[in-house]
This record gives sequence, structure tokens and C-alpha cells, in this order.
Amino acid sequence: MQDIAQGRVPMGPPSIVAPAVLWLAHRSSDMNGEIYSVSSGKIARVAFVIGEGWFDPAHTPEDLRENAAAIRDVSNFFEPLNSSGEIALIPKLFGL
Repeated sequence: MQDIAQGRVPMGPPSIVAPAVLWLAHRSSDMNGEIYSVSSGKIARVAFVIGEGWFDPAHTPEDLRENAAAIRDVSNFFEPLNSSGEIALIPKLFGL
């Protein structure tokens, strides 16, 4: 365990990772479509988020350069559960 605690074995041995695999693969698990990080005894869900971004359907490369800060900002984010979740936001951008 000391090697793991000091980062010399970053993922840990299979005996630390295997329980997570069994838990996720078991027929009683309702986990589906999610990604998990398993490392050194820690398991955590990995999430992909979408920032508010910047909107202009007629944007140019120059517009993107000028609005890079807004495009990159994820402080006010949305976490879609699937691709349909993100697509559902588009009409709102057009005020519909």
C-alpha cells in the first residue's frame, strides 16, 4: 500500500481495480453510459460538461478568436445525459 500511497503504482494492482469492474458488470448494476475512473482504490464518475459558450451562426474564424474566453469558459456548465440533451438546447439559442 505504501507504493500506491506514494504514487509509484498509480493505478494500483488488479486487486484494487477488479471490484469496480465486477460492480459495474454485474447484472444487478443499473450503470449504463457512464465513464468511471478507477485508480489506487478511488473510484469516481467522469463527467463531460458543456459550457455556455458563445453563439453566432454566421461566425468567422476571427469571431472565434475574439470570443475564445467565452467559448472556453465552463464555469456555468451543462451536463447532458446523452447527445439529445445537447441538441435540445439549440432552439433556445434561436429564441424558440
